[in-house]
Formats: sequence, C-alpha cells, structure tokens
Amino acid sequence: MIDRAIFASILKPERILWREADRLTYDADGVTLEKFSPSLVLIPETKAELIAAARICLQHKLPIVTRGAGTGLSGGALAVAENTVLLVTTRLNKILEIDRENLSARVEPGVVNTHLSRAAKPYGLYFAPDPSSGAACTIGGNIAENAGGPHCLKYGATAEHILELEVLFPNGELRIVDGEHNAALFSLLIGSEGTLGIVTEARVRLLQIPEAVVTLLMEFETPRQASETVSAIIESGIVPAALEMIDREVLGALEAAFHLGFPLDAGALLIVELDGRKHSIERLTSQVIEHAERLGVKSIRRAKDEKERDALWKARKRAFGALGRLSPSYYTQDGVIPRHTLPDVLEKIAEIGKRYSLRIANIFHAGDGNLHPAILYDERDPAQVTAVLAASAEILKLCIAQGGSITGEHGVGIEKQEALGWMFAPVDIDMMRAVREVFNPNGLLNPGKFLPSDHSCREVGIKHRKVGV
Repeated sequence: MIDRAIFASILKPERILWREADRLTYDADGVTLEKFSPSLVLIPETKAELIAAARICLQHKLPIVTRGAGTGLSGGALAVAENTVLLVTTRLNKILEIDRENLSARVEPGVVNTHLSRAAKPYGLYFAPDPSSGAACTIGGNIAENAGGPHCLKYGATAEHILELEVLFPNGELRIVDGEHNAALFSLLIGSEGTLGIVTEARVRLLQIPEAVVTLLMEFETPRQASETVSAIIESGIVPAALEMIDREVLGALEAAFHLGFPLDAGALLIVELDGRKHSIERLTSQVIEHAERLGVKSIRRAKDEKERDALWKARKRAFGALGRLSPSYYTQDGVIPRHTLPDVLEKIAEIGKRYSLRIANIFHAGDGNLHPAILYDERDPAQVTAVLAASAEILKLCIAQGGSITGEHGVGIEKQEALGWMFAPVDIDMMRAVREVFNPNGLLNPGKFLPSDHSCREVGIKHRKVGV
C-alpha cells in the first residue's frame, strides 16, 4: 500500500485517486482484454506538479506509468507492476506558443492533436500526425508510441514532426533534447513507450495548410483490385496525402452509423486524398483516376466540398467504434507488410478467420501497408478469446514472413512483447535492454513493457498477465 500522504504537499486531494472505484477508470486502455489496476492515480495540473510527483516516486522507488488519454492499443499505459503510480497528463493541456515564422509550436504533453491543429489554423498551419483517435489522443502519447495515422503516408509519423523535447529522466534530471544536438538520444526517446523518460514539454513542427485538397471515394468489386490500385498509384510516383482501404465487413456498420451513401455491395473502398498546389492537383487527380479505371474501379465519387470531405474522414476515423454494430468486442492488430503483398496477405488473413470461425474486418492504411485487421468476437466467451489470440498471432507471423513488422504505430506495450522475439534475435533484444538500462536501471519507468521475458525489471514485481499473444 502506497502512503498517499507523500504527495499531499504538491497535489490537491481531488487529484490523488486511491479509492478502488476511482481507479477503475484506469484499468485498461484500448485493449480491453488486458486489465490491471494502478495502486494510485495522480493527476497533476502543472508541469511543476508533474515533475515533483515523478521525483517523489523515483525517490521512494515506486514504479511510474505516464498516461495520456488512454487511447493506446497495445496496453502500454497499464499498471502491470505492483504498487504502480499512474501519472495522468491530460490536464497539462496548454499550447504554450505558436511560432508562425518558424512553423512550430511549444506544447504540454496533454494537448490533444486536433486542438493543436484548431489553434494553428488561423495562422494557416496545422499539426500533421492524425491518428484515428486524434480527437482525444494527446501529443505526449503520440511521442511515446511514434503514432501515425492516415496522412503519415505523405507526411511521416510523429517522429518527423518533433523538433525538441523536455524530458525528466529516472535520475531526476530535467533535460532539453533535440534532433540537432542530441540526435541519437532524441531518436531513442520517440517511440520508447515511456521506458526511458517522461516528456514534460515538446516543440513540434507545424505545416502550412495545403492550397488544394481532393478526396476521392473509389468502389471496387474485390479487395485485390483495390490493393492493386494502391500499388499502381504509388509505383507511378504519386504519393497521396492518404490512401485508406475499407472492406465489405466494415461498410455496413459505417453506413448504418453515418448514412453517407456507401455502396453496401462493394468488395472494398479506397479513400484517396491528394493535396498540394492548385495548378497541379487536377493533373494528379486525373492520373490516379486513370490507374483506378485500368484496374476495374466500379465507381468514383469526389467530395464536392470541405463539409463532405470532413464527413468521409469522420466515418473513417470512427470506423472501429462502428464495429460495435457487428460484434460485442473486437481485437485490432497492427502489422506492416510491403505494399505489393497486400492482395495475397488480405486473402490469407481471410483464410485465418475461416480456420478459427472468426469474422475479420479490415480498415487500414493501405498506402504504407499498415494493416489493422479487426477480429470480431464476444469477450465473454473464453473459447472465442483463445481463438482470437491464436488468430492474432498467426496474422503477425504472416506479416513477418512477408518481410514486414509486428507494429506500425500501436507500439509493443504488453500486447506484442513475445512477438518481438519473432522478429529479433536474442542478441538484438539484449542490446535494446542494455540501452534502456542506461537510462532506466531500476526499471521504474513503465516496467514490464516492450521487451519479452523482461528480467531487467526483477526489482519491480510484475503482476500475472491474464492473456497474451
């Protein structure tokens, strides 16, 4: 039992959650199969409070998990160690500066993605990383996971949009780290899932809002035709801002939820978004349409204005929520494959679903081969849970066999720890562990995450896991 009185001098009583009912909110993130209750939840309201609370935890050797909005999909923000203190950053949500001249912004870690873009819009700027949870997820969490989103095809994941970090390290030191003067450390911090340091502030890159945007909705008979169109577009040298695929399983749920006139008999839809200069956008659009027509597109619909475009993206980004119309639960994977293997891999994923008597819905970032197969099931049925985990493991192994990866943007967390060993040799994993122990020798920052069979966290008791890949 943690003595919560040690935090009383820095946090208001209502910002120290210790009752079981209050802590229940923080038992899970987006992976609801995994549930672990923190021993204490602290909700600082200022950077000074965050730093002071973290230093007290480190002084008393209390495990720390830093949590943003809890939208993660790999269990990375869960309290898997005994006596874990959860530091919640959602109230550190100030946009401290927007620098129009240098195309940047300085923000606290709890700033929500879309809130930053909204604040930057009057300056003709926006923040490019756009995960599907962008209306809720926070920039601190994006940095921890190196989050992506539909538009990372053209603009890159979060790492491409971070200029400088202020980080509290486990030795209690607060440091500024940037890509120019501390390149190696800077690259390690982004995507380290909170295991190397706590981000207390960030300077991020802002982009100019494009002059022109064209959004196309393309209907195909089969996912194979849609996949081949994706490859043809990219091979021609055109890099759309976004290139998303939606299969038939998802279409019905989306249409029932949003009434956008999606063709329910389509085998797959592509959302293709092009942006850039006005003088070139129509030429690029014509070329994309030519590729689609050559490969058998049934129909092409062009968003007539910003309102219709926003409606299409609203449907795309809320697609996983709409799956609740099809099934009580779903389990989403995050494998990456080379683009040219898309047609065959999608067919093999369908075969995996049939073998385990599971429905699998696909909605994903087709342009960069980042798959998000959603396995539909009932979480209350232990047999279905077992089948889901087995099918999920097969999908990840399939991605690796195709020359891909086990994760594109969701991270490893606790969900894919053992799967990391399918990709990397023991010597590679030992090297990762050695790097982490330089910064986090006692394993107090986000213990029990990322690395498989993590003996380096032996000083911190890890709770028994209920399920795993």
